[in-house]
Amino acid sequence: MPDHVHFFCRAELAAKPLPIFMQKWKQWTSKRVAREVAAIGIGDPDLKQSGTVWQEEFFDHVLRSSGELQPEMGIRKRESSACWIS
Repeated sequence: MPDHVHFFCRAELAAKPLPIFMQKWKQWTSKRVAREVAAIGIGDPDLKQSGTVWQEEFFDHVLRSSGELQPEMGIRKRESSACWIS
């Protein structure tokens, strides 16, 4: 499914709450996408105006140990590769 993002991160002790972090990350990436689209002149003209890229909600999954990280990343890599092959 090429309509979503898998994003791995690790929180620091003084980190912002996850919803605030996600809001800021979505804001930054939306502006960047809109700027890139405008620069090359492709895509949806409405996107250039609104900057809307993401849905409001998000789904998070906590990996409980470092041992879960590599297998999970491998699964996501295989899934994303399969999207581009078909």
